[in-house]
Amino acid sequence: MKRLFQIFLAALVCALSSPAFADIIENYTITDFVKGDKIPKTLDLKDLPEGSVPVSIVTEGATSSNPMDNMFTSFFGMFGGLMSAGTNGENSESNAVMSLMKVAGYSFTNGNEVMFAGQRCLICYKLDFDIFAMAAQSAAAQSQAESNAGTQPATERKPATSGLRWKLQLLREDKVVSMTHEPSVDLNGLFKSVSDLMESGGQAKEAAKKTATLSNMKQVCLATIMYAGDNDDLYPGVQSTASARAVLLPYVKNKEVFQSQNPAKSEFRFNCALASVNAEIIEYPAETILWYETTPWEDGSRIIGYTDGHAKSVGSSEWEDLEPTLRNTYPRSAGLLPMDYMLDSDPLKK
Repeated sequence: MKRLFQIFLAALVCALSSPAFADIIENYTITDFVKGDKIPKTLDLKDLPEGSVPVSIVTEGATSSNPMDNMFTSFFGMFGGLMSAGTNGENSESNAVMSLMKVAGYSFTNGNEVMFAGQRCLICYKLDFDIFAMAAQSAAAQSQAESNAGTQPATERKPATSGLRWKLQLLREDKVVSMTHEPSVDLNGLFKSVSDLMESGGQAKEAAKKTATLSNMKQVCLATIMYAGDNDDLYPGVQSTASARAVLLPYVKNKEVFQSQNPAKSEFRFNCALASVNAEIIEYPAETILWYETTPWEDGSRIIGYTDGHAKSVGSSEWEDLEPTLRNTYPRSAGLLPMDYMLDSDPLKK
């Protein structure tokens, strides 16, 4: 078996014509392995040793040149189904992850060896990744920062491949049955593909969140109009958004409609300048703000609701023109309710 391994390794070296092959680290101990001093236990994607190439290796007891093949049927039958649920046609994200798992079955080596526990071992690295962590990262890709956008600098977005790394594998030469170079593996192309997919997936989710927020804003505006219709055309005479939510709760289907899905922690705020104002005196209802988002989205836009019941997303420049109108004054047709009116009934009270 030892002789067979040397033939495999020699063939690999000849095929690649690399003089860096066949370096041997003597007296490598358990302590060295744990500390990772002589040979790193994990590496970032960009730090794969120079000259490393992908090889498919069959060891004693294995039935496939790519060990990951043996788990595809059981694992991807479940996971692939979950990823493609609710979609039509080919699911590009699941295909990219499937390709990652394929590559994770290959070993990457530049031919260097180590004497470990009395055994001659080939130093290899294998792709290591947490698919569930990457899925969570994709879902969160639309948010550059947890802090409020526009009020604090946005944090740098992590690349979608940040969950990938190389993990050390010491392969005993006496356990190798076969070793084949896999020149068709394009790591750079694969990682770029996965990164693009994860990023685009995050952008799609952000668009979905914005659409949901737009729908919520419209429902809140319509609830406010219905309230006015039941109260002599007067908008709620409240002095806070919390009180406005409380009085409007009977007019909405659930409390979630009062919430923005903006990752920047934005909130819907009632234009209190309209408190106790008769809707009939609003000269330009399609241009008068009724509710608005307090914080912009990553692209600088905000969701605005108007007194005629429509809602839309406005860009930063349009918001600059609209924001001063919140300080407009209107004649009130009734007095204002107390500052603490129905605060205990605020549906979003924590």
